[in-house]
Amino acid sequence: MASFPVRSFLIIFCCTICGVVVGLIVGLIMGSIAPDFGRALFGYRSGNEEYAFDGRQLGIGLGIANGVWVGLFAGIALVIAEAIKYLKKD
Repeated sequence: MASFPVRSFLIIFCCTICGVVVGLIVGLIMGSIAPDFGRALFGYRSGNEEYAFDGRQLGIGLGIANGVWVGLFAGIALVIAEAIKYLKKD
């Protein structure tokens, strides 16, 4: 079995990767189902044709960016909970 610091790092890393994957999937679904959400989020007006937003790309980008943080915080929370459990065990 891996030592505690290595195991902690692996837990945080795996949670971060899972957060990215889930964020990518949710962002793709949101960008496909509700592409105007991105336009509304960034104040896009239909008369402004300078840059046309692609709802899927925007959804995927936001999903990945937010998935990293959610996964990272979830992994840190799991490691802290495991450390507390280990300390109470003694």
